[in-house]
Amino acid sequence: MRQGLNYNHLESFLCVAKYLSFSKASRELNIAQPAISKQIKSLEGFFNQQLFIRSRQTVNLTPFGQEIVVRLGGLHNELGHRVEEIREFSSVLSGEIRLGCLSEVGEKVFIKVLSKFKKEYPDIQLHIQFLKGNEIVQNLKQGQLDIGIIADKVVQENIRCFKILDEEIIMIANRTTDFDLKGKINQLPFVAYSLNDPLLMSFLQKFSPRFQAQKLNFEFIVNSHRSMLEIIKERPYFCVVPRLSVEKELKAKTIVQVTQKSIKSSLYLIQQEQEFPERKVATLSTFLRKHKY
Repeated sequence: MRQGLNYNHLESFLCVAKYLSFSKASRELNIAQPAISKQIKSLEGFFNQQLFIRSRQTVNLTPFGQEIVVRLGGLHNELGHRVEEIREFSSVLSGEIRLGCLSEVGEKVFIKVLSKFKKEYPDIQLHIQFLKGNEIVQNLKQGQLDIGIIADKVVQENIRCFKILDEEIIMIANRTTDFDLKGKINQLPFVAYSLNDPLLMSFLQKFSPRFQAQKLNFEFIVNSHRSMLEIIKERPYFCVVPRLSVEKELKAKTIVQVTQKSIKSSLYLIQQEQEFPERKVATLSTFLRKHKY
């Protein structure tokens, strides 16, 4: 079965035809002269035609070689120009980047950071989606997101994971609440993110290791730190949230931090494992990982 045309061999032929010199073509293409001779011989085998007439002092095109230059030389040059245009296009930081982020930290922290990125790279369009952690991972794997910000470290094939931020997790309450943490934890009225609120459970496990999760008093369960905060501002309840989510309200003293004790929780940036990631995606990833939060 006849093999297809090797375009590297065609490039060598056109360069020799340009200079009518194997040595000059060798220098321009940075290919050893014997290798160029071998490529020309292979090309002659493909066409089953002689391409050059060579003597000790001269190199000349055969009529068939001249015909190739006329028919393919312009197309080859145009292809080279198109390739350079594509390379230049790929190096320009423009186009869309799709980012998935957890809603609370996205609204409180990353929108401000992404605004700074946008100021530096105005030709990039940021498409931000607030999603749950498992949705972010799944959409990233399916190619529907370029970058994700999640709360759990991911160890999966074809996904890179970077820790980018440590959050301080604190317990807050209504500013008028009369609280006594020396009493029984199970008697406190809590607002929780979920029935097994991971931040609340981690906080209590560290500072009240004898608490019983099944006996906690949940007045509200709502999967939004913003909504939890609004409830706390209105009612004499307790909750455990990231400080970043309530920094403004703490300064305004509309809520209070119940204890100076706190725990740490990490946020991670995830992206697909690629040997040559898109430059715009790599630029945003580096920006987020190096930013001082």
